Amino acid sequence: MRGRPSRAITTRKRALAEWERANPGVAYDPNWFDREILPGLASVKLSEIVAATGMSKGFASQVGAGKFRPHVSTWVALAKLVIDTWGEVREEGPLAPIARSPGDPT
Repeated sequence: MRGRPSRAITTRKRALAEWERANPGVAYDPNWFDREILPGLASVKLSEIVAATGMSKGFASQVGAGKFRPHVSTWVALAKLVIDTWGEVREEGPLAPIARSPGDPT
């Protein structure tokens, strides 16, 4: 059990590094997350955030409470949970470059 957290952290860091390599130079506005996504997370079940992002339950809880802003690689998944006008975000909103990235499963 002792080695599990360090393996999980290493795996997550590797995934973030791969995302950064697949999305070089992506510009984003951190305040957009605070304005557009964070308020909507209050009405989203913690289990949905965990399932959509792969975050741990503890970290997802802290993100939902506004204690942490998650990595931009999770914003598309979170936006899908809270934004009714996902088409606008995908086509022309601040996440458009990320939403159209090769790493987006949809």
